[in-house]
Amino acid sequence: MAGEGRSHEAGSLGVGAGCDLGLLFGQRREEQMTEERARLGFIIRYLIKEQNKELKLRVSMASHFPYLGGNGTK
Repeated sequence: MAGEGRSHEAGSLGVGAGCDLGLLFGQRREEQMTEERARLGFIIRYLIKEQNKELKLRVSMASHFPYLGGNGTK
C-alpha cells in the first residue's frame, strides 16, 4: 500500500508538475515581458523628456542669439 501511494503520487506529480511548470514558466515569461515593457516605457519617456529640454534650449538660444543660425538671419 505504501508503494502504491508513492507510485500514484509520483505519477500525479509527473503529469501535474509538468503542466504546472509549463504554466508557471509561461506566466513568469509574461511577467518578465511586462516588466521589460515597463522599463522600456520609462526609458522612452525619459529620453523624450530630455530631447524636449534640448529642443527648448535650442529655441531659447536661437531667439536670444539669432546669429547662431536659428532663423536664417545674421
